[in-house]
Amino acid sequence: MSTDTTTLSPADAALAPVATINGIALHAPGDTLTNEQLRQRACTELLRQAAQDAGLLAADDSAGTDGIVSEAASDAIDVLIDQQVQTPEPTQEACQRHRHLPHRREGARAPCPVRADPGHERGATARPCGNLPARRALP
Repeated sequence: MSTDTTTLSPADAALAPVATINGIALHAPGDTLTNEQLRQRACTELLRQAAQDAGLLAADDSAGTDGIVSEAASDAIDVLIDQQVQTPEPTQEACQRHRHLPHRREGARAPCPVRADPGHERGATARPCGNLPARRALP
């Protein structure tokens, strides 16, 4: 994570350009942000605009220059990500590969989230394999 900062005099800061995404300011004039802060705000703004384009967020939801999005925007971004990001269910082969990754402690057993099940279809409830401890139902 980068923490590079640029220190500008107040006069120079006032003249510094404002970073924008599709015409939306990411910070107030005179604000100086680290590269990481600017990258985070740019990613968030792109997601906010994508949520608006997808009809998940009202067009009149405005972005602030403080880096904080509205609660509606945050919820819409979560929905957008849930709709767009597909997480495949791990196969037994993938579990076996994970068990043998070099970063694992020697002799450590990696839990396998699913048991190989040829009849298993996407969306069906996965059965835990023998490597996972049994879970107790909460009262």
